Amino acid sequence: WAGRKVDSAGSAFFNDVWAYDIGSNSWSELETEEPRPNTRYGTAAVFDPVAGDLVTFAGFTDAGRFEDTWRFDPRAGAWTEISPAEGNPGRRCLHSASYDAARHRMIIYGGQRSGPLDDIWALDLTTQRWTELGPAERQGGRFYTAHVYDAGNDRVLVFGGNLGSPGLSNELWSFELEAQAWALLEPMGEPPAPREGATAIFLEEQGRLVVFGGTAASH
Repeated sequence: WAGRKVDSAGSAFFNDVWAYDIGSNSWSELETEEPRPNTRYGTAAVFDPVAGDLVTFAGFTDAGRFEDTWRFDPRAGAWTEISPAEGNPGRRCLHSASYDAARHRMIIYGGQRSGPLDDIWALDLTTQRWTELGPAERQGGRFYTAHVYDAGNDRVLVFGGNLGSPGLSNELWSFELEAQAWALLEPMGEPPAPREGATAIFLEEQGRLVVFGGTAASH
């Protein structure tokens, strides 16, 4: 288990990198060398199709939360830290991310520090600079959300997550990237149960958000 670390509570953290080959239906671990991100969880990442890199931001271990930004080149097996000297979203974990294909940006939303965060930021993947997007009205902080990019409507969609108090959500919010404005969507039909930690994809040709799994509140 490359990069495995066990804290005093017995939890394991990792900084290893794996690839799944769809054609051969097989997993393989990618060899990496220093420097590389330390072991962590609760990070958020996107694929940069222009550079062919994985781009990841922040996360958490027993050492605390981080605010570093990294690129991983899977061809070379090499990590490169691209953290700017100043101006980033700040330390956090359990945030979510999507790739803004129209503007070649990584969008990150929310997460947790001492409580749920409600900010939304963009990383320009060409200049590698962070910019906070500034809606006048915000949807309220939450972490562990499902988050996708909807190219046809130039927006990101955020589903569910943990509000801290009063707890879990099954709301579906839209953030319009050009107008920089949030809107609560009210789809027809019975929605998924409130949850955190779900994953999601957006099917462009069908105009559908598909959500899988997550954790519900215990009783």
